[in-house]
Amino acid sequence: HVSAFAFFGGIPVSILYDNTRLAVAKILGDGTRKRSTLFAAQQSHYVFEDRYGRPGKGNDKGKVEGMVGFECADPKGEPVGRAVPIALDISI
Repeated sequence: HVSAFAFFGGIPVSILYDNTRLAVAKILGDGTRKRSTLFAAQQSHYVFEDRYGRPGKGNDKGKVEGMVGFECADPKGEPVGRAVPIALDISI
């Protein structure tokens, strides 16, 4: 996160996550997430809203991940380099 915040020049208002175990310790029966201890400390320190995709619903992040692929292709549509998909929702 620290490197991403430096790269983007700040801390976004909210970040959309893919229910990774690094951030989510448990998904409760009502759908709310119990944050992992380290992630909760990081989220509290940097003060951003954490949002999560719905399990099994790939369309929650599709537009963001699709744009990563678009940006990483040359004019012929061939991938260029190696990119790691991220989902950032920077709201102003």
